[in-house]
Amino acid sequence: MRIQHPEYIAVPLSTREQLRLLEQRGMVIDDTDRAGFALQKIGFHRFVTYAAAREVDGNPKIPGIKGYIQHPNPTQFSDIEDIIDFDERLSDIIFQGTRIVEHWIKGVLEYDIANRLGSTAWYNDKQCLRQSAHDSREYLKLLDEINKRVEIDRQRRLPAAKPITDWMSANPRQPIPLPILGEVFDLKIWGFLYSLLKEQFKVDISTRLDYTPEQFLGHLRAISDMRNACAHHDILWNREYLRSPSPHHRIRNALSHYSFLPDPKNGRELIARRLYTIHNITKHVAPESLWTEKMKAVMLKAPDLRAMGFKNDWSNPSIWS
Repeated sequence: MRIQHPEYIAVPLSTREQLRLLEQRGMVIDDTDRAGFALQKIGFHRFVTYAAAREVDGNPKIPGIKGYIQHPNPTQFSDIEDIIDFDERLSDIIFQGTRIVEHWIKGVLEYDIANRLGSTAWYNDKQCLRQSAHDSREYLKLLDEINKRVEIDRQRRLPAAKPITDWMSANPRQPIPLPILGEVFDLKIWGFLYSLLKEQFKVDISTRLDYTPEQFLGHLRAISDMRNACAHHDILWNREYLRSPSPHHRIRNALSHYSFLPDPKNGRELIARRLYTIHNITKHVAPESLWTEKMKAVMLKAPDLRAMGFKNDWSNPSIWS
């Protein structure tokens, strides 16, 4: 028996009608002309997604933000604007941090490891990889990802793909050197490459950052996941993420004491821990970037530190410097 679904036609609302709908649902709009201009720039559905904040333990993360769905406390339109502005600034600083991390691991794998292994195409050499890596599903997935990335960039005729095309024409059937191939890689692929290295090389890289190889790989994946959320314009500030590895127990205990609130009970984590991960890596590999100081300046405008997993006086200098 075939189920008949009722026909649904979404009727477009004008900006004025959208503002009236928000007011009917409990939002306070002081200046409709300015609010209309802002709503056109932000988009109605993106705006109400920010307005309808998720709950933690049954309590709204920000009092009144749920006004868009008949919350008894009125919500100011300008309050939601401030949250969106903060989230965009947070996205910018996260992008800056992930670029630093990506450029560092790229340089280490392209040149440092290549020099030690005597090959700029070590990813294709069984002698350079951990035992059985060549036959692993991980390795096949890596090659598939590389081929897809190269083909997409070649079809789009992107500048980064031209050296690859030139190399393939001049050196058929030869593996492409990482300094050339790496121009189309992202943090996800660099993480794959790191995971394929022999243990001594992984340890050498991770100990520079006070991590074990498992911790470092987990943090690379966590940062890559957060970067993708930025790229797709997802809500960042009060988002729940998959749990990432903890830092060394001494740091973990200090962070729990000074900076972090307990994680949600659903096995996920809030953004505070991931911001610490970027802080820890950037302070080791690019202290001149002043990433942490810039992040702290952004955090001054945070709508609710607790919703991000931070305590109110989170930035203890002994940890965040």
